[in-house]
Amino acid sequence: MAKNYTSTMISFLLFLFLNFSCNGPSEKNGDSASRGTFGSFDCTYPKHAKGFRVKYFSEHKIVELLDVHDSSKVLMRYYLVKRGEKHVAGIPSDSLVYVPVRRAAILDLTQINFLDALREMPSICAVAGLKYVSNKKMKSKFLTEQLLDIDRLESFKVGKLISTEPEIVVTSEIENKKYEAIKEAGIKIVQTGDYLESTPLARAEWIKFISYFYNSEKLADGLFNAIESRYLSLAEGAKKIKRRPTVFSAEKEEDLWYVEGGNSYFSSLYADAGADYLWADTKSSAPIAVVFDKICAKAAEADYIRVNINHKIAFTVSELLKAQPEYQLFKAVVNKQVISCNSHDYPCFEDGILQPDIILADLIKIFHPELSTNHKSVFYGLIQ
Repeated sequence: MAKNYTSTMISFLLFLFLNFSCNGPSEKNGDSASRGTFGSFDCTYPKHAKGFRVKYFSEHKIVELLDVHDSSKVLMRYYLVKRGEKHVAGIPSDSLVYVPVRRAAILDLTQINFLDALREMPSICAVAGLKYVSNKKMKSKFLTEQLLDIDRLESFKVGKLISTEPEIVVTSEIENKKYEAIKEAGIKIVQTGDYLESTPLARAEWIKFISYFYNSEKLADGLFNAIESRYLSLAEGAKKIKRRPTVFSAEKEEDLWYVEGGNSYFSSLYADAGADYLWADTKSSAPIAVVFDKICAKAAEADYIRVNINHKIAFTVSELLKAQPEYQLFKAVVNKQVISCNSHDYPCFEDGILQPDIILADLIKIFHPELSTNHKSVFYGLIQ
């Protein structure tokens, strides 16, 4: 009888091992090791990103989209089941995606570079706004395969998208009235949120999120770890600098002026590059509306200013002043210490998401050129 009891217990423990989720590190948002294996899955968990988490089971995984400000709020839940598993009890069909995904419509352009890095570009069957895409492989794929180009989500015909037979539609837009028609066709809407993260490494780590849909976790983890290592090494070097220049960003939209919040992507970049951001003490992750007089009072003597530029031709400080005369009140502009990336020529918001280490190196070269004598700027520099 003892022998039967032991045999039963072994079988029970084996059942638990095969069916209980491999989710320890994800519950801690990556405080433990970021990678491992479970069943047939390579497991990888977020270490910096706050907007998603994953739980692994023997034959499926659950990916949850979270509120970046409150991880207890689950915005979306996806059940990713190994392709070939026909009977999946207890999983809602409207959230079920068979993986690896074979065909995807991409309405969020940042995902193109993620899929390129993961070697999953062949899965793309439709893309939104090809004219804004900088990825050369994507443009070549469009020409050779005649992919569907959805110029604007509001105006495209759902039938055309459905005709491309995507299994998922990847988008950063939370709501759209056309989603229901897409869902009715059995296509799953996969929402992303990398743009809501407040640090460069957190945004780059969203390559893991899309990798779950392709069973490409091992590759995503390796790519991200290399990025993280380079980034942290650069940031560590900048910490040793005693002289920290001051910097701010100020943009005018219609009649209002906005500065970056203290908990924002650029605020984090400035700190890691060895500079003091003048609005670092604010708690917002979004741009903050500030009366121009208050901006002047605080930033008139700042060492650097960052502005957004998107021009077909080279843009100078003189042209900046013609377009926005108020900038002449800032010492940084007068001294031509204006940081910018011309996004027309250098897609910092598209390509830069997977190259935060390069962006950081660009900024360190500006703030502390003595630290990066061999670095050639890629995205950011000073306009003349």
